[in-house]
Amino acid sequence: MKACFLFGNPYHAVLSVFRRGLHPRHERSMTRSMPGYRRVIRKETTVLEYLRAGEDRFFLRKHLENWVEYDGDQVEVLAVKYEALGDHIDEIMEFLECPRPFRVRPRSSRFDDESPEVQAGLEAMYGPLKERIDGLPSLIRVTG
Repeated sequence: MKACFLFGNPYHAVLSVFRRGLHPRHERSMTRSMPGYRRVIRKETTVLEYLRAGEDRFFLRKHLENWVEYDGDQVEVLAVKYEALGDHIDEIMEFLECPRPFRVRPRSSRFDDESPEVQAGLEAMYGPLKERIDGLPSLIRVTG
């Protein structure tokens, strides 16, 4: 089995999830396998409220590690940095054995468009993860 995992700037990813109103569903999907986990994000939760709580309820670091450090033998993974997605269309199509190219849409959520409070909250919660992601190559092949 093969999987293509997209990863990228966690600031933009979190803003995108909230902008599209997917934050409760995202928390639910990221914690489905965590017995006893108590979900707290509601549809009414704002990105600023989420950040002020100071806890990554999307578990982005763990999610990244599960994919780029996968050591099993069930799945062949191609991890692609979202910011370089357009540079790797050929490799992705070859990996997935997909004959049709795809269009890459630019992100609609931007860190620079946010209030200073939201920017500071994103940096506080996700700064170390962003640094880690910035240091990763744009294309990672993981085979078990």
